[in-house]
Amino acid sequence: MPTILLADPVGTRLMLEKTCLMRHRHTVLEARNGAEGLRLAREHHPRLILFAAALEDMDGASFCRAIRGEDGTRATSLLLVVARENDQEVRAIMEAGANDCLVFPLNRLDLDQKIGIYLSIEPRRNARFLVQAKVESASRRGFFLGTSVNLSASGMLMEAFTPFQPGDRVHIRFFLPGIPREIEAEASVIRSEAHPGVRRYGLHFERISATDADLIRSFADLAGGER
Repeated sequence: MPTILLADPVGTRLMLEKTCLMRHRHTVLEARNGAEGLRLAREHHPRLILFAAALEDMDGASFCRAIRGEDGTRATSLLLVVARENDQEVRAIMEAGANDCLVFPLNRLDLDQKIGIYLSIEPRRNARFLVQAKVESASRRGFFLGTSVNLSASGMLMEAFTPFQPGDRVHIRFFLPGIPREIEAEASVIRSEAHPGVRRYGLHFERISATDADLIRSFADLAGGER
């Protein structure tokens, strides 16, 4: 079963989160602070981390950046759990690399839905190639170029100098190395993170043909894609 890491200094929240997750027989690890969470993430490579906005030794944004900054944990899904909605705090953590957010006390149906989404992650392959993006949103409009960092049948991590925003929808086109077929997908920007000299954007494919998804899946599997 997939491994899930809980990083939260509040024992009562940890207990409730663990109880909900154990119903599905997931392997659950617990950390009470950021340093312990990072150590467990490096050792066990969990598929998903549920974490608090404030850990004892670091804030949630710093924790996200640390997870995203290492090759062994970069692909891990990050689900923020907050006691109350604070737009500024949540935005900072999402921009640092979190995938999504839940408000405590946890709604079981919402938790099950989020867990299902973020544990169903396709094999991913690191690959650099040119990506053409067409954007029509409140923040940006037009055609732009980016470069892939990694790719799966469900999404892409892309570098670009263009300032996209989480929630922007983009139409992307690209060729996989060694495959003479142009792939197209409709995607949404689900996260934004700073990187030296450029920004990286997590794209989730909202619409892609079965043929193109299978090509990406085969491309990732050939390299023994990570999960």
